Amino acid sequence: MRKPQARKAAPTRATREQAVGNQTTHALMPGHGYIQMGSPGPMGPLGNSEATCLPSSVAANGSQHWLQPPLGHPRRVATWLMAQKAWAMPGGNRMAFEADYLASHGWTYIGPADGLN
Repeated sequence: MRKPQARKAAPTRATREQAVGNQTTHALMPGHGYIQMGSPGPMGPLGNSEATCLPSSVAANGSQHWLQPPLGHPRRVATWLMAQKAWAMPGGNRMAFEADYLASHGWTYIGPADGLN
């Protein structure tokens, strides 16, 4: 006899202020609003240093930069969130990812997105 599947808990809704205050743990889901997601999960297997995914120390909060995803995927523009040491990218499954998390999954920092800042 098959065991019944455990039901996933319903996502916890959040206010815009909560989501913007910690973008690495929230998502904006169309039709649902802001959702608390918690930690993005375990670090990746590559173990790259966080430094491989950080801009220079003078990068302004909200400035846009190029990041290189792993496996030859096209580079992406991301917005630097200085207080959270994280990158926000439109179209992602959460509002932002911490730099150390992206680095551990093989992402690298390329440089400022000239003309976009």
